Amino acid sequence: MDKYIEQFKSFINHFITPTKNDYDLILPYLTLKQYKKKEQVIIAGDQCNTLYFICDGFHYIYENHDGNHITKDFLKENDFFTDFPSVLGGTTSKLNVSCIEDSHILTLPYNILNDAYKKSHNISEIGRLMVERAFTEHVLLSSSRK
Repeated sequence: MDKYIEQFKSFINHFITPTKNDYDLILPYLTLKQYKKKEQVIIAGDQCNTLYFICDGFHYIYENHDGNHITKDFLKENDFFTDFPSVLGGTTSKLNVSCIEDSHILTLPYNILNDAYKKSHNISEIGRLMVERAFTEHVLLSSSRK
């Protein structure tokens, strides 16, 4: 797991310079999960309460419409993801995230992240930057489909 924690820290360090205290707020709560090809990480109909960081592997986000998979986006190494409407609204997920290949993902319960936001400006800043990054990528993806 140390290899993946170092990867996570290296990624974060590209955006901010966290203190030891910042890392102490989140690192003890990270869990490494291994997923196999075709395994689902997020399942529509389940409530999502976790933030995910992809250490390796390739994934896709899709919705089911009348039995058809409608691909919404792809995720790769060093991407953060979650189902924000589910996490923030306490609702069930409408999205699925499935592995295209075997992968390792670090998970963090959203309630731990939310507590860290309140205690650390740096953690709050990296959260803001990751949401902006995800939003920008989504807008660019949406624009390219028109």
